[in-house]
Amino acid sequence: MKNGPIISGAGVVSPIGNTFPDYSDAIFAGDSAIMEISSFDHSGYDAHLAAEALDFDLKDFLKTPKNYLDRNTALAFGAMCSAIQHSGLDLEALDKSRVALAWGTDLGSANTMNLFYADIQTKGPRFGKPILFPHAYSNTTISLLSIEFKISGPHINFASGACASSQAIAFAAELVENGEADIAIAGGSEAFGET
Repeated sequence: MKNGPIISGAGVVSPIGNTFPDYSDAIFAGDSAIMEISSFDHSGYDAHLAAEALDFDLKDFLKTPKNYLDRNTALAFGAMCSAIQHSGLDLEALDKSRVALAWGTDLGSANTMNLFYADIQTKGPRFGKPILFPHAYSNTTISLLSIEFKISGPHINFASGACASSQAIAFAAELVENGEADIAIAGGSEAFGET
């Protein structure tokens, strides 16, 4: 009988915890992070409650500073760094061509897309900020993750709504089970809000 893949680590960035142990403890304790939205002005909206990951600071996870990252991508970096640390993987010691990456998102880098097109709509096409454009795609996150960690094995981005992260995890498991990768890092990220 063939052995299936195993999960050796988990990474979480969430309103109730930025490490897997903190997140798990909060889940089992029945904690909630629903509160009045504080990260943007919600006065023009019917909804005014949300769960926000306010205690997240990317500097706690990354070794090298980044000039610009969409909030969605920043959350992904935090979760992936946390998962790698939790698993005990030494990526530098691995054949990176045998490491796969599968990531899911619904809206991708929607906040950056809104920023980019706001300038174009109000000032004209010549005033779109060039630094924002490559960060406005749904696959920007997985691309930046693969560059940062030098992962050259199979990678695929799922932008399929609420099931995107589940699809990424299932796909990663298949890659390992079929022998296309020795290790697969899988998950998803989402960031809502105004910019």
